[in-house]
Amino acid sequence: AERFVRGLAYSPKGDQIVTGSSGSVTRLWDANTGLGIPSALPTDLCPTFLPTGDDIVGWDYERGRVVVCDLPSGKVRASWRAHAGTI
Repeated sequence: AERFVRGLAYSPKGDQIVTGSSGSVTRLWDANTGLGIPSALPTDLCPTFLPTGDDIVGWDYERGRVVVCDLPSGKVRASWRAHAGTI
């Protein structure tokens, strides 16, 4: 199945990268080693870091939602419908 990277962002400190793609888990990476950092982030996000670097915000393409998550736990702090269809 095809997958598309929808977002990639560096943390404000430059030590982490977050990626999101279609049909896949949003992933957190160590920018220095390139290794994944264990997390339970939601799927299908187009993520970016918030200014503190302690959380991310992303839009959920399929569900038309905006989601804010803590890092690295992936715990959803807030979520709201941003659009009636796909974003």
